[in-house]
Amino acid sequence: MKTVYLLTGPNEVFRKDYIDKLIAKVPREELTVYFADDSSVSAIVNQCVQTSLFGSQNIVLVRNIDRIKGKPADSGDGAQKPAYKSKSDEFETRLLHYLENPNPDTVLILEWESPSKKVVTAVEQDPNQISKEFKRAYARDILDFIRNKFAENKLDYEKSIPDLVLILSNEDIEDASMMVRLLCEYAGDGGKLTAEDAKNVLARSQNGTIFQLIDAFFTKKPRPALEILSDMKQLGDPHILVINSMILRSAKHLWGYLASGDKQELASEMGISSFEMKKLTEYAQICDLKFVSAVFELSRAVEYRVKSTDESFAFLEIETFLLNM
Repeated sequence: MKTVYLLTGPNEVFRKDYIDKLIAKVPREELTVYFADDSSVSAIVNQCVQTSLFGSQNIVLVRNIDRIKGKPADSGDGAQKPAYKSKSDEFETRLLHYLENPNPDTVLILEWESPSKKVVTAVEQDPNQISKEFKRAYARDILDFIRNKFAENKLDYEKSIPDLVLILSNEDIEDASMMVRLLCEYAGDGGKLTAEDAKNVLARSQNGTIFQLIDAFFTKKPRPALEILSDMKQLGDPHILVINSMILRSAKHLWGYLASGDKQELASEMGISSFEMKKLTEYAQICDLKFVSAVFELSRAVEYRVKSTDESFAFLEIETFLLNM
């Protein structure tokens, strides 16, 4: 291991995931965790400079460093004034001094979203120290994260599940991470996860009613669909873009189902699970291509409303569509 790990950037989920893997095999007695906003700088520094007498590692993990900004420096001795302008000034000054000659018996892990350039430069100049930035996660990054987590848990899962999680999370890595955790806990290590399982598990989470809305929408039951949509609008959850994405996803699958001759080939190409194929069979008895085409137009209108006006107008587009169904 390196002597110092500086983990930066806005992606807290990826930072924590990296740390979890880094310390996975570290014995508990060798790991000391400090929350910078609740710990004195002296305590952190003193832990870093400790020498191991028995060859064990001294792993020091420091979190919440960004939260010390604006906090007063630790009090001086007696009537003596603090030697630093603020706690962040003290932390950075003493850290820079430590980085010049880090303790070889210590592995210092700094979880720090926005450190100064001085700190980043100091770490990058030493080959035994590493600075790693975790940038905002986009759709492809989140899909890779979901698949990697399933692989780590040795899950046998249906192809459509990562895309489902991505849509339900509204491409938010924190929400996606929470959903993945729920699914992994449900399936267990080496377990099997079907699309039906995933929908049942996520139906018990905050996004559960979205599946009821989709069913009511594509079985042309406007009254229950409007009631569910009204509840979602009042709660503000899930986001209108999640609702729109789920409607569009189902419409694309239904279009493929209605236009395709080989249903098995369609399922393979589009990653549609057997559970979803049963739903499409049900929807296909009620909806035709003309209806699906109208849903595509609705989805574009909702997306336009979200970008150009208030979200309430986007909800109004769906409500009007249901009333005219």
